[in-house]
Amino acid sequence: MDRSHKKIPPPNGGRAIKEGWRSRSTWHGGGGRRKDYKRIIHSKRWNALRTAYIAEHPFCEDCMAAGILDQKAEEVHHIRPIGMGRDFAGMCALAFDPHNLRSLCHACHVRAHGKLRRGRTTTDEGMEAWLRQFL
Repeated sequence: MDRSHKKIPPPNGGRAIKEGWRSRSTWHGGGGRRKDYKRIIHSKRWNALRTAYIAEHPFCEDCMAAGILDQKAEEVHHIRPIGMGRDFAGMCALAFDPHNLRSLCHACHVRAHGKLRRGRTTTDEGMEAWLRQFL
């Protein structure tokens, strides 16, 4: 497999093209944002931050807010989704910002992503309103 294409500088300087509230990487031909996301989530840096965050916040933050004080956290959730970053650097900034994280049990994590999927927070206004509850 020829990998010489990786040495060619990215077109458009690697900048992203704005498409609605998300952007598409010109370098990866549209599928790049998913690749960038996977690259971040599977990195040693993310695994170290995730482990440290759960060690500092061992219980589900949503359950604790609801009065359930003994539900162990299993997952770390990004309050502002990584995909909202305009480019790879913006995605990294969101991914590795400890103030953008919440430790959640699996059920609360599924619930948090369900709210995102149902469109309650997919607009910039909706996202800002949703974020205000955590600030």
